Amino acid sequence: MDRRSYDFADVSQYQESASPDLFPDDRHQAEKLVEHLAFDATVWGLTAVLQYAQFSDFVWKRPAGDDERLNVFDHRRGLAGPDFAEFRVPNVDTLYSNGWISVEQGPVELEVPAVGDSYYTVNLFDAHGNASNISNRTHGGGPVTMVLCTSEQAAEARGTGKDVMVVATPVVWALLRVQVTATGGTGEADAMRKRFRIRTPHPQASLQRYTEVDSSLVESRWTEFATALTAVIGLCGVPAREEVMVARYRAIGIGAGPGEVSPSGCDWVPDVAQRGFDSAMDMIRASRSQLGEPLGSGWTRVRDKGRHGTNFLARAVMNNVGLGANVVEENTSFNTYVSSNGVPLDGSNGAYCLVMDTAPPVDYFWSVTLYLADSGRVYGNPWDRYSVGSASGLTPDGSGRVRIRIDPGAAERDPNPGVLPAPRSPFFLVLRTYGPTEELLEGRWSPGPVDTLEHCEETGR
Repeated sequence: MDRRSYDFADVSQYQESASPDLFPDDRHQAEKLVEHLAFDATVWGLTAVLQYAQFSDFVWKRPAGDDERLNVFDHRRGLAGPDFAEFRVPNVDTLYSNGWISVEQGPVELEVPAVGDSYYTVNLFDAHGNASNISNRTHGGGPVTMVLCTSEQAAEARGTGKDVMVVATPVVWALLRVQVTATGGTGEADAMRKRFRIRTPHPQASLQRYTEVDSSLVESRWTEFATALTAVIGLCGVPAREEVMVARYRAIGIGAGPGEVSPSGCDWVPDVAQRGFDSAMDMIRASRSQLGEPLGSGWTRVRDKGRHGTNFLARAVMNNVGLGANVVEENTSFNTYVSSNGVPLDGSNGAYCLVMDTAPPVDYFWSVTLYLADSGRVYGNPWDRYSVGSASGLTPDGSGRVRIRIDPGAAERDPNPGVLPAPRSPFFLVLRTYGPTEELLEGRWSPGPVDTLEHCEETGR
C-alpha cells in the first residue's frame, strides 16, 4: 500500500510537546538555523508580504476618509505607463481599479453592472495570491451580485439567495480590469468601472488592527519583511496543511505573539536572518525566466497563474515578477527574454522582429508589451506606444501572418501599428491573450520566435 500521509488524530503514538523546540546554544549552529529559517520563510511568505504591502498603502497612505479605507474600489489610476509603480509588469490594455475587501465583520456583496460586450474581470486574491475570477468568461455581461464570505459565514450568505463565493481569507484583494478600446477610449472604460460596487451592511473593522509597513523596504530589509509576514499571519491565518511548517518560523519572530519568548530576541538574529533573506531573494530574482514551459523558440508559456498549490518557489517568483496575474483561462500569457538563438534581448544590438504565422486565437483581444529587464516597468518612449495588438489595429497581412517590429530606432511616431519602440538596453516581451480558446489552452498555438531584424530580412520573414 502506498501510504503517503496519515492523520495524527487517528493514531495513538503522537502527543504534543508542552515545550518549545530546541534552539542551539552553539552560536555557529544557531546562525545556520536562523539563516535557513529566514530563507524558507522568504520563499513561503513573499507573495503574502508583497500583497500586504499593497494593502498597507491602500489603508494608510491613500488620500481617503476613514470610512473609505476598505470595501471600496479606488478608480484613480489611468492606463499603466512608465510611472506605474504599484506592481511590476502591468498590462497596458485595461484600466485597473484596486479594492480591498474585508469580510471580517460579515459577508460583503460585489455588484457587477451590465457591461454588454465590453471586456472586464474582477480578480479576487486571497492573502497568498490564490485567485478566482468574476468576468465575461464566468458570468457573461452582467448584471450579477456576488456575495463574498468565509466558510464560517457561508450558511448566512447562501440564505440571501444570491450567488456566493467562499473566500479563503477574511481580507481579499479585488483587482478590477476594464478594457480600453480604440473606439471608446479611457473615458468609456472609466465610466464603466465606476459602476462596479462593493457593498456591506456591517461597520468597518477598526483600522488600528492593521499594521502599517513600509512597502519600499519589504523586498530589501528582513525586519520589514518579518513585520509584514507576522501581520498577514495574525490577520488571515495559515492554511491548515502548512501550519506545522510555518510554526517553525516563530524561532525567528515570524508569527510570534507579543508576549511569546523566542530566540529572535537575540540582538544578532536580524543580521543573520538578513543573510538568509538576501539569499532567497537572489534565488527568486534569478529564477524569473523559469516561470513557464519553454517552447524551444525563446518564449515560455506561463503556467499556473493564480493556481500555486504548494509550489511555494514558483508562487514567489511569479508574484515577484508581477502581482495580480490572471488565471490562464482568463489570460494565457507568454514571456521572452531572449531571441531565437538564446541571446538576451537588448536594443543596443539593433532592431528585432516577431512574426506569428497566425494571430493568437482569442475570444476577446491580444497584445504584446515591452518591459525594461532590470525593473519590469513599461518602457517610456517618445510616442507613448507601450504595446501593439488586436485592439490597437494590428491585423494579419495578406499571408495571414502578424508582423511586429521591435525597434530602438523608432524615435518618431510610425503610422505602422506593428512597430513597437524599444530601449537601447535589455528588455523583455509579454504576449497576453484575453479569452484564450481551446487551441491556446491546449498548447496547439504558440508565438513565433523573436529574431533580429537583419535575420528576418535575410530569411524573408
